[in-house]
Amino acid sequence: MKSLKLLIIFSVFLVACGERPLPNQELMSAYEFLIKGEIDTARIIAEKAERLTIADSALYNIVCGAVAAANFEWEFCDSIGIEKSIHFYDGDNEKSAWAHLIKGVILYNYVSYDDAALEFRTAEKLAEPIDCNELKFLINYRLIHCNINSYNFDEYIDLSAKIQKYAVTNFDKAQYYFFKAAVAYEMGWGIIDSAKYYAQKGIQCIEKEYKKHRMSVFFFHSYAEIICDQDDSTAEKYIQKSFEIDTLGQAFTVLGRIYLHRGDEQQAQQYFAVARGNRYWGENEEKINHYLHDFYAGKNDYKTAYHYALQRIQAKDSIINKIQTNDIKPVQAKFEAEIENLKLKSSFEKKIFLTILISAVILAVLVLVVVFQKYKLADRSRKIS
Repeated sequence: MKSLKLLIIFSVFLVACGERPLPNQELMSAYEFLIKGEIDTARIIAEKAERLTIADSALYNIVCGAVAAANFEWEFCDSIGIEKSIHFYDGDNEKSAWAHLIKGVILYNYVSYDDAALEFRTAEKLAEPIDCNELKFLINYRLIHCNINSYNFDEYIDLSAKIQKYAVTNFDKAQYYFFKAAVAYEMGWGIIDSAKYYAQKGIQCIEKEYKKHRMSVFFFHSYAEIICDQDDSTAEKYIQKSFEIDTLGQAFTVLGRIYLHRGDEQQAQQYFAVARGNRYWGENEEKINHYLHDFYAGKNDYKTAYHYALQRIQAKDSIINKIQTNDIKPVQAKFEAEIENLKLKSSFEKKIFLTILISAVILAVLVLVVVFQKYKLADRSRKIS
């Protein structure tokens, strides 16, 4: 009986060895910072951590993918890696939700809003029972952008309320206010004063700790763009502030607009030239031509204004072509992830087979020992009698 108990305990231990492996402690720590909303700290820790196993890579893809998505660094979202993470964490609602969120961000930027929305819905469903405000904030924040870009305003009020509810950190609150400002400024749901009001509320959330988060750059750019026609000196001040964190082309695009507003076309063109050399050149080019069109149209120089209108259309076409070129990435990612998943399943199946085989051998040995002991006792009893 005692031998049988030992066998059961040992068998349970062996079966446990076949479960999903855990990532290293550094990546677990990075993940903890991620779910608390301290995304830049999460990335610093994750990038320094070693990635020696499949489990390490799966969690690394989630942490760095989530940070890239939150910082609008879409080119750093690894579509192939995130597909692998989705398969690896199948059954783990929390990490699966993060993985589907990141996949949604990739689809949002490279495929279609509808495909992205499906991934965000999947992430939302997985996240329902989970107590993680940062995750729920990012899901709803992305989902409302999908709906607006698809001209679906049915859930606007509900999603907006959820974003506000789950915005716990100052930077989440800033994102909420700048989202409201963008709606007022770009969608025409209000006067410029409404956009300015929400943008100022967003700036107040991060004013004291803007250097801690790279997203501050985008907040400063947005604020400067909103107010530059009313207060170009304050707008320039916030662009200069953004240079303390990063020098993105969008900053030079806004500076060019500020100098166009001041009537200094030569200085504006110099800033636009710098913006065109930035990695986000397509988006900058489209805006630059938009600003130049408005500038020359305001001077009644319609021939030059028409030229920049055509340039703007070409820039938009270039962005669309770039997006269409990247459509193959998610398909390739899914294919490679399926191969990786098959390898992973094969590895788990081998572990289970070895576990059963070892358990069977141990059981057989124990049975033989018990039978042999009983035989010895029976033989001794016969000799005594």
